[in-house]
Amino acid sequence: MAEMYGLPLKMSYNTVRGFHIQLCSTGKDGYTTDNLPDEFIKITKCKNVFSFTTADLVLASCSLCIVQLMFFSENYDGTHNAANVVQLFEHKF
Repeated sequence: MAEMYGLPLKMSYNTVRGFHIQLCSTGKDGYTTDNLPDEFIKITKCKNVFSFTTADLVLASCSLCIVQLMFFSENYDGTHNAANVVQLFEHKF
């Protein structure tokens, strides 16, 4: 994505935002929330750093949650069952 848009992007993680993308701005480079690609969503700026996500990154994070649910939840016979976890996930949401 960094190459596609020609931007100095880096992947980050914290417990509040989860996985997200960051763009450091010097102020002289002209980046604003208005001229970033439309693919970038939930854009915030703190000092000289823009943080945002994309729809693909949100889906990847959801997939990771499902894998974690599969790892930590067991069905009645003690085996991990992806179908049961997906049904639980769909029922909850």
